Amino acid sequence: MIYSIKKELGSTYLIIDADKENLDDYRYKMLSGNTIGGIIPLTVRTINTGSQLYYDVSDKINLIKYLSIKNLDYKGLAELIGALMEASENLVSYLMDENCMVLDTDLIFKDVKTGKWEFICIPNDDSENDKLTGLMSEIISYVKTDDEAAVKAAFDAFELVSAGNPRFKTLYETVVKAKESETEENIEMIVKEEPMEKEDFLSEYISPRYKPSFKEWLCAGLAGAGTLSLGVWLYLTL
Repeated sequence: MIYSIKKELGSTYLIIDADKENLDDYRYKMLSGNTIGGIIPLTVRTINTGSQLYYDVSDKINLIKYLSIKNLDYKGLAELIGALMEASENLVSYLMDENCMVLDTDLIFKDVKTGKWEFICIPNDDSENDKLTGLMSEIISYVKTDDEAAVKAAFDAFELVSAGNPRFKTLYETVVKAKESETEENIEMIVKEEPMEKEDFLSEYISPRYKPSFKEWLCAGLAGAGTLSLGVWLYLTL
């Protein structure tokens, strides 16, 4: 997609040429006249040479640049896919669907102030979600390899989108399920570990009682008898 970046009066705008014939589409009015969660506001500007779509991307970093700085762990991946789902659901409230969301990694932005992911919409872009496979393919290469949950979630999501065009909600549920299955496996492994024998467990905390031998019992008995005899003799002689 051809676009340009322009700084104007302290703000930064992403600019895309618009098809003037499609500007009557009600979705342009929805995007330019409302604040939709997760969607970057749109302003349509018409000049002599044509019309352009202005998206305010001030204080935002695009996904591809973000990934070049920091790889995604499970939490980061879940946040990104979750933001995609929430934005698509917010669009429904304004009589639009997820098909107008642009999924190029250089056109998905993270607001550095709020930490939230935001997306741009082009109303006449009804290409379904054929770019979703490309997006997940790129994301996989930036997932932390030492984060098992993130790797599993990314590959499960990629398999899902490769098989068709799932709803973003289904995609998010797949990511969440990957973490849940890993947790269940860890719990199962802990349960399967052989528990300590009761006596072994107690031995860590209780010292065993001393058991004297027969010889020791005999000596103790003779000593007691001698002590008793001595006591009787002293009593009689006094």
